[in-house]
Amino acid sequence: LNAGVPASVRDVRDRTALLVAAESNSLACVDTLVKHGAPLDVVDALERTALMLASREGHAALVEVLLDHGAAAGATDKFGRSALWWAVSEKNEATAVLLLRAGVPAQADDEGINPLHLAAATDSPLLIQALAARVEVDAQTGDGNTALLISAHAGSVDALRALIDLKADVNYRNSFGDTALIMATRESHFSVARVLLDAGANPDARNERFESATSIAGKGFQYVEGAEGGAAGVGNEHVLIHNCPSGANLSRNSAASGCEGIGTVADYFLNFNV
Repeated sequence: LNAGVPASVRDVRDRTALLVAAESNSLACVDTLVKHGAPLDVVDALERTALMLASREGHAALVEVLLDHGAAAGATDKFGRSALWWAVSEKNEATAVLLLRAGVPAQADDEGINPLHLAAATDSPLLIQALAARVEVDAQTGDGNTALLISAHAGSVDALRALIDLKADVNYRNSFGDTALIMATRESHFSVARVLLDAGANPDARNERFESATSIAGKGFQYVEGAEGGAAGVGNEHVLIHNCPSGANLSRNSAASGCEGIGTVADYFLNFNV
């Protein structure tokens, strides 16, 4: 810099010295470059700023310096992703909280994925609580998934509980008709399914392929409705049974028919937890 090399010079990857320093967490270099007039909001080939790169890598102290110098907190890259989006996507909680305190907006990217969706996927109840005041809890991605559905698909139990506490709709259906319980059951996330059942999720809600959590859970089992008098005295609740002999009468007392494993759908999730 003292020899006259401009701070805006770029490498073969189209990065300026400030972008390289931000990504590599070189606080001293960033400070020097800014003092020599390096533009704060210069972007790389993907339109990412130094603040975005530092946020993605979790360099909280460097992020604070860039914000103090006036870096554009709400800028987005080629895909509509902000510094906050990148921090949450990598579960850099300290950096994300810092950005939120600085007033960085929690906008969605071009696919409709917002920081709350990312916090659900990475199982971060801390960030879910921090984002609750900024993002509608049932906001949808481009394919109609809410944060609750994303957490169920990912098996993120702590995130799921945090979202339920925030009154997320446990029976919401995405563009394919899937509910959180259907997703959790399909992925064998039975701990998640148990939490959803306790919160009032409907095991009989069906998607566009006519699948329900009950039908998915019952693969490899036989499923019957409890008739009057009930299979094994369960009453009118749904019943899952297995290891039944050929020709067993399932309409009434299945226990007398030699079947095993009789219980409700909730029992399935409790007893066959993996």
